[in-house]
Amino acid sequence: AQFEPDAEEIAAERAMARHRDSFLEWSFLLSVGRSLMMHGLGSKRAVLQAFADEELSKYGDAIRVDGFDREASMDGLLDAMAHLLLPNLPWDERAKLTSGRFAPSEHG
Repeated sequence: AQFEPDAEEIAAERAMARHRDSFLEWSFLLSVGRSLMMHGLGSKRAVLQAFADEELSKYGDAIRVDGFDREASMDGLLDAMAHLLLPNLPWDERAKLTSGRFAPSEHG
């Protein structure tokens, strides 16, 4: 028996195709300093992953942050960015630039 995609899978594939048609426009908006806002039902992870892989990768590296990961932090994000942008900087110098930037404030 051949696999038949269900209606939900077909709808998801059609939605992804519609989003892919917008990738060039999204790239332009980002290039002129605008932001993107995703809304609607369901996760946007697959769409954003495809956008990063298929469009943004043409222009350089894309950093993906899983906001639901309890281990994710702004310090970790800064360290990843420093590693990409300053690859020849020794790790101890990079650590001085990034560690503790977003530690909880003593003033509450």
